[in-house]
Amino acid sequence: MTVKNKPREIFNYAKYLKPENNPFCQIQHALEQATDLIAKEGYANIASDTISEAFDISKAELASLAKYWNDLPMDDYLHDQGRYRRRKIGHVHIDLENNRFSVSDNQMFYQSKSINSANGGIKRFFDTVPSAFYHEPAFQKLLLGNLRVISDVGLKRVNVSFHLFRVLCRPDEVGQATPEGIHRDGHLYVGQHLIHRENVSGGVSGIYTPEKKSLFKTTLMAPLDSIVVNDEKVMHDVSEVYCADDHYTGYRDMLVIDYNHA
Repeated sequence: MTVKNKPREIFNYAKYLKPENNPFCQIQHALEQATDLIAKEGYANIASDTISEAFDISKAELASLAKYWNDLPMDDYLHDQGRYRRRKIGHVHIDLENNRFSVSDNQMFYQSKSINSANGGIKRFFDTVPSAFYHEPAFQKLLLGNLRVISDVGLKRVNVSFHLFRVLCRPDEVGQATPEGIHRDGHLYVGQHLIHRENVSGGVSGIYTPEKKSLFKTTLMAPLDSIVVNDEKVMHDVSEVYCADDHYTGYRDMLVIDYNHA
């Protein structure tokens, strides 16, 4: 007796022709929603899965980037003399029209007292990231991916400052992610990207109107969970962080990228 082999469906591609079932269309839609929200509301919360897929950041690339947070020096400029924040800084100039990318070794960072009531009003100098950091694929993809989300046609030449932050919490000391409270950073756009959090509770990110009325709150939990803001439209803060387990130190690692017209 002859037995006919029953056709076996290996991959049902037909269902992915519908946009609602196509993961690539879903990602594109999520980015378009983020762009619209930034333009209309001044901010967008973008999930880690969307960032990693849309910007093509692999787990290996993220792990390679994350190691740079392990040797950050202490921030000695905190007004309360706290020992809860470590950081480094970097500066980049991007010429989008001519596809040029240049790095500055400038260590200085300045915010006016009106922008940063706690730590502003003075020139602050921080160690810069090593040159290898600029070659990290995950950094390059976040740096340029944010510009894709912002989608500001007026941004042709861009000055970028970026900050590697580690906010620490100990059993006897909470970590102040934003000791200045609700504030602006004094830039045009800002990308806030969670790199890692370990043994941390708290750290709730808030977005506010210029009159400090609450618009949105969320906790960045997964690596690459992100918020992108129009810093001229909205204000923001992050609540204090404290140890989930009081037996050992916790920390919250962030990459914050500031964009300004050159």
